[in-house]
Amino acid sequence: MKTVVSLMAALSFFAVSAASADETAELRDRLQEIDTLQAQFEQRVYDERDLLQEELQGELTLKRPHYLHWETSQPDHSVMVADGESVWYYNSFIEQLSIFDQAQSLEQNPMLVLLSDSDEAWSDFAVTRENDYWIIRDRTQGQVTVALSVAFDEEGLLNRLRVDDGQGQISVFELSEVTLNQNVAADKFTFSAPEGAEIDDQRTNP
Repeated sequence: MKTVVSLMAALSFFAVSAASADETAELRDRLQEIDTLQAQFEQRVYDERDLLQEELQGELTLKRPHYLHWETSQPDHSVMVADGESVWYYNSFIEQLSIFDQAQSLEQNPMLVLLSDSDEAWSDFAVTRENDYWIIRDRTQGQVTVALSVAFDEEGLLNRLRVDDGQGQISVFELSEVTLNQNVAADKFTFSAPEGAEIDDQRTNP
């Protein structure tokens, strides 16, 4: 009997793994159509009781496979820039700049996997499909982990992101004025520490 149960469990695992591989391939195919993406966004943050806590506005620019510029303008200003090697996060309210290795930041920020064409990077993530969303979870982090969900409109444009921090807080980003595959200046993906900023550099080799 134990052998039968073990066999059924194994078959179930391989079926789920195969489905995840199919969803991963489909999502990556959609992302392959994006070279650059520029958009405005509205962000709504909900707590574990599904109550609205905060609303923000900003802009998103990405250039696959390595670069990201994410900036909130209202009501609080912050900037996140991925330059291919490091992730720079600046909060102007507290005047603090945090710097991380980009490759290692994938575990805490699966949004960065959207930039990647690396089979190795994607192998750490499981992708499932629920209604309009593709849900990306780091398979190495156990049950409590950040999950990123992405959705596309009828024309295939990325139009919605959803981030679940694993602790009950959910952020929903609605994209608008989406522009695909236009030239973006290289300096959009560079960042320098503002004068007077407190710097927390967590890179292994700064």
